[in-house]
Formats: sequence, C-alpha cells, structure tokens
Amino acid sequence: MPNSWRLTYTSRRTCADAAHATAEVAAIQAISSGNNQRAGLFGALVASPCRFAQVLEGPRDLLEATFERICRDTRHDDLLVMSFAPAEERVFSDFRLQVISVDTPPAADPETAGAAMLAQLRASMERVGTADALEPG
Repeated sequence: MPNSWRLTYTSRRTCADAAHATAEVAAIQAISSGNNQRAGLFGALVASPCRFAQVLEGPRDLLEATFERICRDTRHDDLLVMSFAPAEERVFSDFRLQVISVDTPPAADPETAGAAMLAQLRASMERVGTADALEPG
C-alpha cells in the first residue's frame, strides 16, 4: 500500500465580491500552508472568480481528515471529488500549498468547470514535466 495518496476536487466559491475574493485566497494560503506543513501534506489550489480546484498529496488518513474539514468550510460548496487514488510519487513536494489564480469563466456544471481548471493546472505543470501525475489512477 503506497504511503502517498492524491486527492483532487473542485468546488464552487461562495464569495461574490472580487476584491474580497483576492484577500480570501491569500488567507486560505496563509492558514492552509501552516496546516499542511503540520499534517505533512502538499498540494496546489487553483482559484478562479467562481470556483476552486485543489490537488492535495499525503498519507491517506491525513487527506481524509483534511478533506472532512475542507467540506465544512463555508467559503465554498458543491464539492466534487475528481479523483482519490494512490500516488506513485509526489508532484507538489516543494509546495505546502501553491496557489494558482486563473480567470476561468463559470461552466454549466461543476464537473466541466473543475475539468477546465484542472486542464489549466496540467498545462502549467507540463512546462515542468509533471502533468502526467494528475491523470486518474
């Protein structure tokens, strides 16, 4: 059984104010980086004006506990798990929580919106040769 797992999910942001949204993402990064460091988790958060997409890596039990806490966070709703599978290797071992801001227009359904945001994350990762790790296992 692998020691490292990867969780990928998307959600709809509940914040409607663009100015507040920027501060919100900065607060998420500041708090989550510390939480992730204490828990031994790594990952990236993709933030658009309407949605979040996040990839987290680490031990399965810690990912499950963290995701339970994430599900209770009122800054988003309509969470959709895109994948949760063993990870051969960590992609985000240099990032406790890398934040990537994108300007993705809202899609008709969460799965389409999440897939679009993850495609942007994959495209940025292709430049460093790690995009294949985000493919479902």
